[in-house]
Amino acid sequence: MSKAKAETSKEPVIRIEFKDNSKLQELCGRHDANLQQIEDRLGVQLVPRGNRVAILGHVDQAKQAKVVLEDLYKLIDKGM
Repeated sequence: MSKAKAETSKEPVIRIEFKDNSKLQELCGRHDANLQQIEDRLGVQLVPRGNRVAILGHVDQAKQAKVVLEDLYKLIDKGM
């Protein structure tokens, strides 16, 4: 796949699986409001399904979104 096609593809660039679905729900926020903020700031699309989140968009922004999601999940896991 060419780089240009990968950048515009709607296929998930990254998939993340979280251990605790209830903590993931907390991370997502009411009506996925927290995910919407991440999407708006990083220019990605986040698609939650069960205990997984697919990240669609440019590879660099998708990697940033992955770090943000994992860091926020760790904070929630610690009770913050």
